[in-house]
Amino acid sequence: MWYNYLIMLNSLRLRSKMCLPKAIGIPCSGLHSTKIANTSAYTMISFFKFFPIVNPEQVIQKTKEEFSARQYKGTLYVAKEGINGAFCIPTYELDHFQHVLSTVVGSDLSLNIGQALDENYTEIPTSAKKFGRTADTKVKQSKRQPPFKKLLIKERAQVLTDGLFQTNHNGNSKNDTDNVVVPEALELDWFQSGIELDPHQWHESISTGLSSSDTIIIDCRNKYESDLGRFEGSISLNTRTFSDSWSELDRILSKKDKLNTKILTYCTGGIRCVKTNAYITQKLGFQSNHVKRLKHGIIAYENWVASGGSSNVLDDSKSIPISHWKGKNFLFDRRRLHDSICERD
Repeated sequence: MWYNYLIMLNSLRLRSKMCLPKAIGIPCSGLHSTKIANTSAYTMISFFKFFPIVNPEQVIQKTKEEFSARQYKGTLYVAKEGINGAFCIPTYELDHFQHVLSTVVGSDLSLNIGQALDENYTEIPTSAKKFGRTADTKVKQSKRQPPFKKLLIKERAQVLTDGLFQTNHNGNSKNDTDNVVVPEALELDWFQSGIELDPHQWHESISTGLSSSDTIIIDCRNKYESDLGRFEGSISLNTRTFSDSWSELDRILSKKDKLNTKILTYCTGGIRCVKTNAYITQKLGFQSNHVKRLKHGIIAYENWVASGGSSNVLDDSKSIPISHWKGKNFLFDRRRLHDSICERD
């Protein structure tokens, strides 16, 4: 009898060691994912992709079923021109999240991996992430609101409302009272939107562009975003909404040399730059090889700086690149603001 009892105890000990994950619904077979889960409880993700969707309702139904079952929280917009989304999900769910999306939009979808958050929805500093810790003395550990309250998946006319069907083509400023509204749509190809730069390439382009008279850096965000932070040397469009961008671009670029001017554009996550650069190249006639944008936007650049960047741009005093970003990044969720790595340190 005692022998059988000891066997049962040993069996229980073995099972407790095997089933380390404490989160509900994680099978023992999923242990390969728990190494990430131990370093961060949640991960912020944003993504977009322009591609023709014949039946948006099918995409909505498929993703809603999968995401609801896993209790994901975030927003996904679906339109005939593509998808645009942002989520905060348990880190151990990253692989499954990407798998679901790939079945809907294809394997070439590039996720913009943002902040790592602990169980209190507090950002985990880069130094803590590197060593597998979830806390840092510089970060308050009080419980915060999750970035998203619920799951929202809905169809829209456009994943990014651009207002191009109301674009003023006479070159006047949006502040003019006699603007001419053109009723017909302006057809642009979002696949023809200049060159995409990763954060390191962007950093070097800014470094060069700051001392070049033929380079212009354009902030594609709205005024309330630009007022909080921007890249060095950049010009803000000072818009209230993205739909106001076109007349401002007409005005800013009207006297620029279309053959030789180099244009760098950026926004929060990259989607606004795609439409902006398509307009600059196709409507305004600037050379596509001279029109470039920051891949995954400010979010990716801040992550690149925080992770140490590239060795040839290191600041010896801080062991991180000397960031060209100054100020705070406005975020479109309940966090609202994100301090730059330079300000945090």
